Amino acid sequence: MTTSSSYWPTLKRYATVLKRGDYIVVISGVDAHSYGPFNVNSRTIELSDADTMTVGTPIDSWLDTTEREITLTIEEAGMYQIEMRADEFDAYLELEGPNDYYREDDDSAGELNARIADFLAPGEYTLTARSAFGDGSGLFTLTAEPHELPGNGELRNDGTVTPNETLSGWYSGQDVTYDLEIDQAGMYQIDMSSSDVDAYLVLEGPNGYYREDDDSAGELNARIADFLAPGTYQLTARTAYGTDSGLFTLAIEPRDLPNDVELRNEGALTPDETLNGWYSGEALTYQLTIEESSLVTLSMSSNDFDTYLELYGEGVSYTDDDSGGGTNARLEQALLPGTYTVSARGFSASGSGMFELAVSAEPTEMQPDT
Repeated sequence: MTTSSSYWPTLKRYATVLKRGDYIVVISGVDAHSYGPFNVNSRTIELSDADTMTVGTPIDSWLDTTEREITLTIEEAGMYQIEMRADEFDAYLELEGPNDYYREDDDSAGELNARIADFLAPGEYTLTARSAFGDGSGLFTLTAEPHELPGNGELRNDGTVTPNETLSGWYSGQDVTYDLEIDQAGMYQIDMSSSDVDAYLVLEGPNGYYREDDDSAGELNARIADFLAPGTYQLTARTAYGTDSGLFTLAIEPRDLPNDVELRNEGALTPDETLNGWYSGEALTYQLTIEESSLVTLSMSSNDFDTYLELYGEGVSYTDDDSGGGTNARLEQALLPGTYTVSARGFSASGSGMFELAVSAEPTEMQPDT
């Protein structure tokens, strides 16, 4: 029986701090079966014990289980990428700065190296370089470089926005807030999309108006589509979870209603009537008067949200979610003469959009459910 094996050389690296003197370097394989040619290279690295650094000037230093604090000065607002690389331990970075800024990272640069890429305002920042678990030591390299932005390279993280406007911003763990000016009442759609963070939108406005959304635009992108009255609204862009950071796009567009569509969000319903309304998180109520005992059918459909119907009054109460097929609601009940309240809403308060509500009534001798 014949056996064979092959030996593949691997790169080994060792770094340490040495005093002046003569040293013996011992070369060995891992066991008796490890053999073959090898090369030994050495170089001297100038280590820095400075407690300050500037953008564009890397430093090499030594970590001996004790974290290092280094002051980084940012002269000009912009995107920067800070990296800590090490071979002997799991690198970990913390960055603190003006206005309670704080970011931390473990392995974003790959292979246990740390990276913080973010939009930084001018000022002094404290970089804390350490090992992930506080017990590592060895050589590390720290760099801080400008980071090129995609697209036209312009970011807006505050200010006033208006319909028909698209902008790019940068989220870094803190809410990004804009003033949205609506001059004319109408339908508007606000989208926040990002490949870096789970987008989340909050819209607050006149008369206690409040809406929020997480994933209505699909693929972790947020969308608020609603009927807005004239006024100034506060639009907040943030992430749904955690303290991730990254680029996002915000777009505000008027939304046209289909031709000849009028919206009715309250009032009286009559049998054999069909109307359109707009749901934006709060139930819309209508009054339905039945003159004689009838089999009443209510249908609520929407392409924008999961519809939900309630019918109550004259001592009865009925609800429905999806009997109309898909996410559309449908109620069919025998009702005695009287006045009833029809509540049209979404199954979830976070949904919004246009809906169609249809009512029909056929006189019947059927007795209503009790």
